[in-house]
Amino acid sequence: VKGGRRRLAGVALAAALLFALALPLGVDYFDPRIHWPGDLQRVLGFPAFAWLLEKSEAGKDFEREQVLRLASRLSQEYHSNHSQLFAFTSVKAQNGTTTIVTETASALTHLGLKSLAVEANAYRADPRYRSPNSRGLTVVLRGVSDLESEIVAGNEDQSDHVPVGDVNNFANLPDIQNLVQILRQSTDVYSMILVDLPPILSSVDAELIARAADVVVLVVEAENTTKGEIRRAAQVLKRMQMAEGDALNE
Repeated sequence: VKGGRRRLAGVALAAALLFALALPLGVDYFDPRIHWPGDLQRVLGFPAFAWLLEKSEAGKDFEREQVLRLASRLSQEYHSNHSQLFAFTSVKAQNGTTTIVTETASALTHLGLKSLAVEANAYRADPRYRSPNSRGLTVVLRGVSDLESEIVAGNEDQSDHVPVGDVNNFANLPDIQNLVQILRQSTDVYSMILVDLPPILSSVDAELIARAADVVVLVVEAENTTKGEIRRAAQVLKRMQMAEGDALNE
């Protein structure tokens, strides 16, 4: 799905890939869930951008190789199409988006592409982003601070990152209309910015930010996501693409 500079990619978390392949064809036909990347391709009409096994299934070395492969694909997108702002969203909550964003941003930085991971999920703040040295994205959006002051410096295990901060029990980011401009300004320092969004089917924040991103990565968890849910998520992203095309033609 293409629109302007945006490209849609699918990432499938194949938690039980070998087991899924062993299922009888009849069961697979009637089962509405996504079992492996081929199911995703049949629903979306194009192959998954990458697939990742659960850590317990993959083993440390293979898991690292998978993340590096995903980082390499994003690096190609950066070099070929000058894409810098990547929005990661999922079909459902707790589909592993934060793990993918943080590990991929770290891998990209190790590949020589300085990357920033930005937590923009007001629904569910993740402790992996938190730091006593940052008040988070919310104070930046409100104009109380600048993004550079709230960036948490990375280390060997994690790239530079920004926590979401205090959202005061609201499910949406404050003054979200300022976010994309703020992130675009940061591309002077960072080659790539990976934005960790809430699920696309339940968050208007995810729609607003994804609409302005260069690349949207849709995270799909195998065995836990149905084909109908994938279709609904794809329809949302397609409407965004069409809306952007209309805006560009005006």
